[in-house]
Amino acid sequence: MSFLYSLRFHGSARVMVVGAGVALAVGVIGLINLSYRRTKLSMIDGRLVFTGLLRDRVALAGDGTGRVVKVEVDWGKGSARRSRFWLLINAAGRTAVFLNRDAWDDGQLEGLREHLGLPIEIVETPKRPVELRKAHPGTIPWWGAHVSVATVLAILVLAALVLALQRLAA
Repeated sequence: MSFLYSLRFHGSARVMVVGAGVALAVGVIGLINLSYRRTKLSMIDGRLVFTGLLRDRVALAGDGTGRVVKVEVDWGKGSARRSRFWLLINAAGRTAVFLNRDAWDDGQLEGLREHLGLPIEIVETPKRPVELRKAHPGTIPWWGAHVSVATVLAILVLAALVLALQRLAA
């Protein structure tokens, strides 16, 4: 009971909690905005460079090896959501760039593919996340392909954290 009592907020503590929440929300919105402005694909010295929020990385060496795969992902009955992806597969067979075709212009992506001289593979039937992960490594993280397992693990970690905090407060 002492742990629950300590969670009650009064006066300046309430103002601090609200202020921290507002600061967190503004920070997240700022990071999303920065990511949106910074994310790009560019050709530098014959290499395709993917610029993300934290770093730049060479996605393709520009040697003409690799391919582009257009695929649709069916996320399952629970979400009834489908996503259209444009995958740039490098010579090693791993996904170098994984883009949502709803967020990028199809004409620009096709121009980039033609400029790089890469063949295209169009997957007609929608894939489940696990199938796409197996067929094209580097596309979907394990927690995205196994949502149920990731959810159970997150709940277990959160429950362990709460129990540990209760032990400390007692």
